[in-house]
Amino acid sequence: MKLEEMRGKAREDLAKAGADAREELFKKRYAMSVESVENSKTIRELRKQIARIETVLTEKARAAASQAAPAPAAAGAK
Repeated sequence: MKLEEMRGKAREDLAKAGADAREELFKKRYAMSVESVENSKTIRELRKQIARIETVLTEKARAAASQAAPAPAAAGAK
């Protein structure tokens, strides 16, 4: 999933995608410890995908927090 696609999704969808990616990463790590894995690059790709998802979730949370917070009053205004 590309970054622009992630930004277009809802928070719930991103949270589910992150949980799915974490579960897949766990399975890949387990398979790697038990048996020989042909392509260990997938573990690195999964970690990066999880980081991208977390980044987009943080961006969305900060955007929601900045919209919900009232604008600060001018310091010198009376």
